[in-house]
Amino acid sequence: MSEDPTASLRAAYDRHADERDRHEPESWKQELRQAYLDLLRTERARTLLEIGAGPGKDSLFFQQQGLDVTAIDLSAAMVELCRRKGLRAFAGDIREQDFPSASFDAAYSLNCLLHVPKRELPAVLGEIRRVLRPGGLFFLGLWGGPDRESVWEGDRYEPKRFFSFHTDDGIRTAVRPFFDEVSFEAIPVRPAPARWGLTHVRSGGGRRPPTRPVHQTRRRPTQPDRITRTGPNGYGPSAGHSWCGAPDRTGVLCSKSPERAALPHPASTVPPAVSEP
Repeated sequence: MSEDPTASLRAAYDRHADERDRHEPESWKQELRQAYLDLLRTERARTLLEIGAGPGKDSLFFQQQGLDVTAIDLSAAMVELCRRKGLRAFAGDIREQDFPSASFDAAYSLNCLLHVPKRELPAVLGEIRRVLRPGGLFFLGLWGGPDRESVWEGDRYEPKRFFSFHTDDGIRTAVRPFFDEVSFEAIPVRPAPARWGLTHVRSGGGRRPPTRPVHQTRRRPTQPDRITRTGPNGYGPSAGHSWCGAPDRTGVLCSKSPERAALPHPASTVPPAVSEP
């Protein structure tokens, strides 16, 4: 992939902003954000950055639960919808925002970083880590499964969107230099072989070169706690999965500050039905 997909992604989401605003998140996505909110409350987090906020449905949920939320999205039309909901929102990707270091207690990104080319992912993860305070939580959700990145020719959006999918091991490896993993779970969806991966990690503390993507994360102590749980169907890409089919899982990571213990794994979720990215 040689061309920058930013312009086409912005145009696609500008065009579909009102459509996406008419629909509420699926129930399984609501369960995931509720589990993350429970973690944030346990940690007494106050400030939250949502990366790839779309029309602001999740940001509004977190704001209504008492968090001080900042939303960013590549699409100016999406940002306008966020602002109409009373959210503080800015257009552009995380690298364009120039937030001060350690600005946020937590970050949340669901189905956004799957649009980041693999070669650019380390820079994006490094910037997310920079704007989080030491010990800040980072939740990342990504559809994935096959190891492939390209424009999705079967996409109904125009312009057709670029996607970068990772295997379970691939996304965890990409995150490791930035965050220490607390847990990972591949949650099967119907119909097979689609899955949703859930991972929690602890941040890398700057002692290793940046290379990994993040789901839910925190900065790690010298000897980080580590918990890993496999989903019902284990790890690895599903046999028979093709690029033209649905991605077969997503990943989520969580990490903690050096002075605190690792977070418990959030409550398990009901296997969701396959939905559009």
